[in-house]
Amino acid sequence: MSGRVIRKINRNISDNGKRAFLVLLPILFLTFVPFVNNLFTWLDAKIVDLFFALKPYVGQTSPEHPTLTIVKDQTFFKRFGKDPDRGDFAKLLNRLNEAGSKLVAFDFIFSSSGKPAKDKLFLEALEQFPFTLAAQHFVSRGQQTFETNNLYDDKAFRPPWPVKLWPPLTRTVTLKGLINLVADFDSTIRYAPIAFHPAEMEEFLPSFAYAVYITRLFSDSVKNYEMTTFQPDFKQIEKVLIEFINKGPFKFNSSGHQGIDIMTRRMEVKLAAEFLGENNRQNKNELRSAAKNLDLSLLKEVSWLELPEKKLPLTGNYNMPCVRLNFYKSQPPVKSDTIESLSMSLLLKTKADQKWANRLNKYDLEINSKNKKIPLAFNWQEPGECKVKGSVETFDRQKTANLSIRLEMIDSPYWDIVKSDKNGQFIFNKIPKGNFTISVINQSENGYSKSTLTGKSQTGQITHLPKLYIFTPNCSLNFKDKLPAQTEEIF
Repeated sequence: MSGRVIRKINRNISDNGKRAFLVLLPILFLTFVPFVNNLFTWLDAKIVDLFFALKPYVGQTSPEHPTLTIVKDQTFFKRFGKDPDRGDFAKLLNRLNEAGSKLVAFDFIFSSSGKPAKDKLFLEALEQFPFTLAAQHFVSRGQQTFETNNLYDDKAFRPPWPVKLWPPLTRTVTLKGLINLVADFDSTIRYAPIAFHPAEMEEFLPSFAYAVYITRLFSDSVKNYEMTTFQPDFKQIEKVLIEFINKGPFKFNSSGHQGIDIMTRRMEVKLAAEFLGENNRQNKNELRSAAKNLDLSLLKEVSWLELPEKKLPLTGNYNMPCVRLNFYKSQPPVKSDTIESLSMSLLLKTKADQKWANRLNKYDLEINSKNKKIPLAFNWQEPGECKVKGSVETFDRQKTANLSIRLEMIDSPYWDIVKSDKNGQFIFNKIPKGNFTISVINQSENGYSKSTLTGKSQTGQITHLPKLYIFTPNCSLNFKDKLPAQTEEIF
């Protein structure tokens, strides 16, 4: 009797399993119907948007990026009355070189030549840096540089070859990266390509962001490397590259994608060729040529890149691997992905700025956002051994505490900011030798007042400044309903 009951129960389970299979099978086939497929894609996209919207409420902190974005915005046009040209870019690069930057990446498409004199200045400025990157793009089947995915269009994942860049730039930069983006059906970018596999090309090409990332890893790894410990025979260029890569201090960790691994290795070899070429300029062209064709199988499983141990969380087609963007909501001047940004116009001076030291200055490199100061990644000049002391008070002899006192060197890019103590006194330590300008601003809800003076610092000495006096903005103006008629023109 009990045996018949068990068999009956098993028969019911088997029947239920068949029904479940019959229900899942039509659903599976429905996903191949374009309308239903788009519905599931839409639901997946909206779930991503929901997580993005909930981030501020779950207490997630934004990541810190070792990157500064210098943007060409409307501020530049307002200050200079024109868009920046390659001569302006050359000046910008010179500023960054003075700051000690080792890596610059241009998210501009330079496909043709410009004015010869300014082109020459631009290329010379680029050559000052150990590592430089340029953006490139392919002509998409979508709009502008957006590639629209289609389940039935396999060619969408094998784009055409990139558009050729200006040849002198190609010969100067270390690496190039693609700036094409992938938009969802609703024209929203939720995924970032790591690499592209152009049609009829054996190796993958990196996206611009991934090329910058790999270059940064390599630059950080070799910055303290002593070339005196590496004395190869440059008669065998390929052997030199292999020997240098095999001295890498890290294990080469796979991304989980064979195409990305080969592409990353190729970039590492090119970066190594650039690094070795900086110290052996007579062999630089030979090193670059060898890096393009080096047999990567000859390299050991070591690397100069400190890659993450975990495999990348890739999604998408094999020929166009992507990662899901991890955006964070933030306030300007920090972008939505929390990368600090600075207007290019703040790094270049107008003629008026050169005449008046207290005007907007190219060395004004602190970004204020809701009373929060965001330090930039530059140390604009090595500090000196001078000291400057002074004090500040109001005209009614009141001590002023916690005021921001700013010092700018007139003949060099050094600047510093300190706070006044409870007695209104302040001190600047380790100031370079030379002429400087001191400025202080007293700000309140009624307005602000500013006071400045100039001085000169001497090596190993303390410069004592005259007392700074400043107004207290505590007055207000009351206007009548009707102003009297004016008999003279107001300027």
